Amino acid sequence: MIDGFWKLEGDHFSITMTSDDKGKDLTQRGTSTIAGDTQEQIVDGHTRRLTRNTPAVPRNLMVGVWTYPHPAGGTAYEEYKADGRFLFRLPIGSTACRWRVDGERIRITVGAKTEDAKWRVSGDRLTIEGSKGAETFHRETAGIIKPR
Repeated sequence: MIDGFWKLEGDHFSITMTSDDKGKDLTQRGTSTIAGDTQEQIVDGHTRRLTRNTPAVPRNLMVGVWTYPHPAGGTAYEEYKADGRFLFRLPIGSTACRWRVDGERIRITVGAKTEDAKWRVSGDRLTIEGSKGAETFHRETAGIIKPR
C-alpha cells in the first residue's frame, strides 16, 4: 500500500509519496494519455497500460480506479481521487490465522506461532504493537479491490 497525491496538467502528471520514516517525499513524473478505458503512462522511460475499473468522470478522466499487471505479480490497483489523493494497492497472498481480543490485548496465532500484542483503532487506522514494534493498517474504501 502506498498513499500519496497526484496532479495532472495537460498530459503531464506527477505522483508524490512519502518514501521513508524520515518523511522525505518521492515524486514520480511522467505523461498520461487516456483513450476510452485505457490509460498509457510513461514514467522514467517505462510504458505501462492501465485499464479503467470504475466509470469515467467527465470533467477529469484520470479520476477513478485503474488496474494493470504488476511486474512483481498480481494486479496493481491505482486510485486517483478527485481531491488529489493517490492510493496504490498490490494485493499479495495471505496466510490463514486465528485471533482473539481481550480488552486492549490481541493474541494472533499463525500456524504454530502465537504472539500477544496491544491493539488500538484510531479513525481508519488499526495499530498492533508487538515484540517486533508497531504496525499500522489502513481501512480500505469499499470497492477499491474487488473480491475474488
